[in-house]
Amino acid sequence: MKRLVAIMLVVTAVVVSAPPHAVAQIIGPNSSPSLLPPPPPAPPPPKIEVAPIPQMNAPLGTPRPNLEQRGSFSDRVGRCLDYGASQGLGPNERSEYSRACAN
Repeated sequence: MKRLVAIMLVVTAVVVSAPPHAVAQIIGPNSSPSLLPPPPPAPPPPKIEVAPIPQMNAPLGTPRPNLEQRGSFSDRVGRCLDYGASQGLGPNERSEYSRACAN
């Protein structure tokens, strides 16, 4: 048993102390400038825009009506019937629900 532990320790020490397969290239402070890539160009400065100042006597824009597009009556009834069916209503309950929903 002691021999097995000793062999395992030796194998582990050999594996750990082996040199790595790939060695990283380290560029030091005294390296040649021809080996270093040129630095990237500086980014453009940010574009700064000033928000317009609201004027007290400026005319107001034309008001636009906010009309909700309801669609035709048959489209609304169909939508209400589909929704009622998805909620598990029976045929009689769906017809009653669609009449109330479409109006």
